[in-house]
Amino acid sequence: AAHARGVAPRPFGFSEQAGNFFRPEQAVAEENRAVGQEIDLDTSSASAALSKGLEQLLRQIRRTIPEGGLNPFSTIRFEHLSYSAVVPADDDDIDTVGKRVQDIILFWEKFVSVNREVLHDLTGTIHPGRATLILGPPKSGKSSFMKILAGRALENYNNKVTGKISYDGVDRKEVLLNKVSAYISQRDEHFPLLTVQETVGFAMKTVFGLDQMEVPPDSKMTHEQLMKVWRLNVEILLTLLGIDHVADTIIGNDMMRGISGGQKRRVTSGEMLVCRLPIVFCDEISTGLDSKSTFDLCNTLVMDAHTMDITIVVALLQPPPEVFELFDDLILFDKGHIVYQGPVKDAVKYFGELGYEIPNDMDEADFLQQVTTEEGKAYLKGSGAGKAPKTADEFAAAYKASSYFKAQETFDTSKLAKKSKSKFYGAQRFYVEYPHPWHYTLQVVFERQFKLLARNRIFLIARMVQVVVMAAITGTLFLQTGRDDYTLRYGVMFNSLMFLTMGGMPLVPGVIEGRKVLYKQLDARFFPVWTYTLANSIALIPECFLDTCLYSAIVYWLVGLAPYAGNFFFFVLVLFINELSITGLFQAIAIVSPDVSYAMGTASFFVLLLMVFCGYMIPRNSIYPWYIWVYWSSPLSYAYSAMVSNEFLSPLHNQLSDPSDPSSPTYGQRFMQASDFITWPSYQWLCFLYISLYYVVSVFIFFLGLRFVRFPEVFRRDIQNDADGVPKRKSLLHLILRKKAPPRVVPPPPPPVAVAVPVQIPPGFIGIPLPHDPPDLTTMFPGSAPRPTPAASAHPAQGQAPGTGPAASGQASEKTSDHKKYVLSFYNIVYKVDDEKTKVKNSKVLLDKVSGFARPGTTTALMGTSGAGKTTLMDVLAGRKTTGKIEGDILLNGKPMSKREFGRISGYVEQSDIHSPLATVLEAMRFSGYLRLPRSMSKEQKEEQVQKVMDLLGLRPIQYQLIGEKGSGLSVEQTKRVTIAVELVANPSILFLDEPTSGLDAKAAFAVVKAIKSVAATGRTVVCTIHQPSKLLFNMFDSLLLLVKGGKVVY
Repeated sequence: AAHARGVAPRPFGFSEQAGNFFRPEQAVAEENRAVGQEIDLDTSSASAALSKGLEQLLRQIRRTIPEGGLNPFSTIRFEHLSYSAVVPADDDDIDTVGKRVQDIILFWEKFVSVNREVLHDLTGTIHPGRATLILGPPKSGKSSFMKILAGRALENYNNKVTGKISYDGVDRKEVLLNKVSAYISQRDEHFPLLTVQETVGFAMKTVFGLDQMEVPPDSKMTHEQLMKVWRLNVEILLTLLGIDHVADTIIGNDMMRGISGGQKRRVTSGEMLVCRLPIVFCDEISTGLDSKSTFDLCNTLVMDAHTMDITIVVALLQPPPEVFELFDDLILFDKGHIVYQGPVKDAVKYFGELGYEIPNDMDEADFLQQVTTEEGKAYLKGSGAGKAPKTADEFAAAYKASSYFKAQETFDTSKLAKKSKSKFYGAQRFYVEYPHPWHYTLQVVFERQFKLLARNRIFLIARMVQVVVMAAITGTLFLQTGRDDYTLRYGVMFNSLMFLTMGGMPLVPGVIEGRKVLYKQLDARFFPVWTYTLANSIALIPECFLDTCLYSAIVYWLVGLAPYAGNFFFFVLVLFINELSITGLFQAIAIVSPDVSYAMGTASFFVLLLMVFCGYMIPRNSIYPWYIWVYWSSPLSYAYSAMVSNEFLSPLHNQLSDPSDPSSPTYGQRFMQASDFITWPSYQWLCFLYISLYYVVSVFIFFLGLRFVRFPEVFRRDIQNDADGVPKRKSLLHLILRKKAPPRVVPPPPPPVAVAVPVQIPPGFIGIPLPHDPPDLTTMFPGSAPRPTPAASAHPAQGQAPGTGPAASGQASEKTSDHKKYVLSFYNIVYKVDDEKTKVKNSKVLLDKVSGFARPGTTTALMGTSGAGKTTLMDVLAGRKTTGKIEGDILLNGKPMSKREFGRISGYVEQSDIHSPLATVLEAMRFSGYLRLPRSMSKEQKEEQVQKVMDLLGLRPIQYQLIGEKGSGLSVEQTKRVTIAVELVANPSILFLDEPTSGLDAKAAFAVVKAIKSVAATGRTVVCTIHQPSKLLFNMFDSLLLLVKGGKVVY
C-alpha cells in the first residue's frame, strides 16, 4: 500500500514484526553495520549531507556511534498512573464585581473544592525505535499524559501524580526528565524579533554547547568531524522542515510581519528537535500545516525513530490517512482512560470485535476519534451492539480484558540493558542539569537579549524622539532659571526624575509576553534562571544610559544648573541609576503578575506612591509619622535628595548667608533646610548607594518571580447550563440582576431556494468535470440548499454562468434573507511585494494570474501547500492588503466595487481568535452587531439579527459564558464559532474564513464546517482556506480552488 501511494516504506520492516513492541539495540546496530563499514559523510553543506536522502544520512551517523552508546532512558514504562487536580466547587464562569462581593459574603464557599480525575489508572510501555500516535477527543487527557511523561506537568498540593513511571527501568525521580525528553507544545511561543535561524540555533547552542561536547574513545569520528556534523544540524533540520528559505526572516507576531502560521509551527518543532534528545513528545504539531507538510514532518520523525532508536510520541487532531499509516503504535484516550494501546494496523479490527464497524467512506483516524463519543454509537452494528461498551469506563474495562493490555501489563523492565554513561555523545547533558560553563551560557543568553533590544528599532527611535522633545520642552520651560529661584530648580529635578521613571512602563507588556517563551526554555533547561536575569539586567543598561545622557545634555545646560563638570556628571549618574532601578521594579512587578492589566495597575500604583512621598509635593517634615516609612523606603526620595544636594551644595550656592559670621550656613544650605533636606556633604553618595542597592533588590525579586512564580493552565470543572445557556447553579448576580427574557419565537426555516445571479465568466475559463457525483448533503444538513449536479455546477455550457442553468431558471422565489446576493469573480489577479533579499520593489510574485469565482449559497475551499498563496489570495479579494502591488479585476455581480463599499458587504474571519476575554458570547455578538449594522435598523431589529445568528451557529447554550483566555475559557471549537458569529452578525453577503478548522479535532472541525454550511444555506457567498480536510469535510464543500507554490491555479 505504501508503494502504491508513492510513500517510502518503513525502514527495517517494522510493520511485519507482529507482536514486537520494541527492538533490541544490538539488532539495530548489526543491521546498520550490514550496509558497510565505510563512513562517508559529506559535511560541506546541508544539501551535500542530504544528497543521498535523510535515511542514508541517519544510517551514516548511526554507524559512527559505539556499540550500546546511543540513547539513555528511552523505554518509558508507566504503571497505575493517575493524575488528579483539585478545583473550586464554586467556579462560576462570569467573574464580576458582584461575584467578588458574593465571594466575600459567602466566604466559606471558597474552601469547598472537588477533586477532578484527569487520568485514571494507566498502565503501558512506550518503546524506542517505534513511533507512537496518540488520539482522543478533546479533554481526554492526551496533553496531561505527555506532560507528565516529559516532566512538564504541574505537581503540587492540588495537582497530584500517583503511580510508577520508569525510563529504562530507572525511576523518574532519578532521571532529569527535562534533559532527556523534548516537549513540543501546542502553542507557538517565540520572540518575534528573532529570525528562524537564530531561534533554532539558540536551542542548539544552549543544549550542545558545540565545542563543549565530548567524544567517546572508541568512536569512529574525530572531535573535528563530529563538530562539523553538529554545526550542520540546524541547517539540515531547517531544510527537512521546509523553512530553510525563511531562515533569515524574523518570526513576527500579530502586530509584526514575519513568517506564516504554518512556518511558526515548524519552527516550534525544530526548536526542540534540534536538541536531539532520546525522547520526543509532540503535542498537536500539525496545527496550521497542510497535508503535505504534515506528512513530511511526521515521516521525518518516524524515520528518525526507526533509524536512531529514539522514542517518538505524537498527538494529532486530524491525521490524514497517509500520516496515520506512518506510525507503528497507537494510544487512544477517552476521558482520562486508555481505551486502546497496540499496533496501528490492529486498532480498527479491535473496535470491530467490540461491535463498532467503520463506514466504507470514512478515514480510520476519524473513526477512532469518534468511536468512543456519542457520535460513535452510530457505528454499532450486528447483534452484539447491545453489549458493546458505550462509556469511557466501559471502553477502558474492555481494553483491560483484551490481549493487548495483557501484553502491556506483563512487560518485564528487567530485560532492558543498562547503558554506560561514557558511551554517549554529549553524555554529560543527560546527567547534569546545566553542563556548560557559566560564562558560556551567560554569553549566549546575553547575545540574544542584546539582539532583541537592538532590533526593537521602532521603540528605540520613538523613545529617543520622546526624550529629546521632552528635554527641549523642560529646558525651555525652565530656561536659565535664576540662582535664587530654588523652588523652580526643585521642579526641574522632580520633573526630570518623573519623566525618566516612567520610561520603564512600556517594557511591562513585553516582559509578560516574553515570559511564555522563557517558561518553555527554562522547562527544557536551556539555561539557568540566574543567567537570563543577569543578561536581561545588563541589556537594560545601554538603553537607560542613552536616555539619561540625551535628556541631561539638553536640560542641564538650558536650565542653567550648577555649571561644573563634577555636578553635571553626578546629575547624569543619579538619573541613570534611578531609571535603572525603577525599570527593574517594573519588570519585577510584571514577572509576578498574572496579566498585563494587573501589572500595569500595580506599576501605576507604585509610581503614584513614589511620586507623592518623594519629598517634592510634601516635604519630609510635613509627612505624618505613620507614612514616613514610605518616604525612607522610596528610591525616588533618595534620588531627589541626591540631586538637590548636588545642586545646592555646589560652588554656585556656597556664598554665606551672613558674611559677617563665618559659621553661618550657605544660601544653598538655607534653601535645603527650608524644605527639610539633609545637608551632609556626603549624604548624596549615601543616596546613590541606596538606589543602587534598590536596583539589586529589584533584580533579585525578578529572579525569584521567574524561578518560582508560574501561571499555568488551570483545570476547571464543566459548567452546567440550561437550554438558554444560563448556569444551572445561578450566582447571586444572576438572581438579583438578570431580567427574565421574553419568550423567543423562532420562525420555521424557509424552504431552500436556488440562486439565479448573473456572473461574468472570464474568457477561456471552463470547469473540469468531476469523476463522480459527490454525496448529497441535504440529508446531513436539514435546511441547506440542494447541491447542484456536476453537469450544472462544474461544467457549465460555453458562455453560461454557473447557477443559471435549467435547475435555477424560473425557480427563484421570494427573498429568504435580508441581504443581497453577490457572485464574486476575479480574473488574472497578480500580487507582487518587495523582495527583501534583492531589495527590488514589487519584484516578488506571490499570486500569478489567478482567476476564479464563488457563487452565493455555496462554499468555496481554497487549498494548496504552504506558501501557495491561499491566505494571500483571500486577503487580496477581501481588500485587506495595504502593501505591495495588485493587478487584475475583482468583480461583484460582474461590476467593480470600491473598497469602502466592499467592506460593508463582506466579513472576514481571521485564523487567530481574538476577543475580549471578559466579554460573554452574547456581549461580543451584540457589540459587533449594534455597531456594524446600519442606522436605519432599530435596536429591536439588531437584537433579532443577533438572536438569529446565535441560533444558526448553535451558540445559545453558551451565550452567558465568558470567552476567556486560551486554555481557561471556551473550547477552541466554541471560540471559533464565536469568531464566525461576530462577523456574521454584521449581516455580510460575502464571508471569508482563514483556516477555520486549524487546531480542531475531527468532531470540532465537523461542527465548524457544518456551521459554515448553514451560513452558505442562507444565500451567502462563503470562501475559506482549509488545511488537512478529511474525506468527509472535503465533500462538504461545493467548489475548490487549488493553488501551488508560486501562486498559480491548477484547478
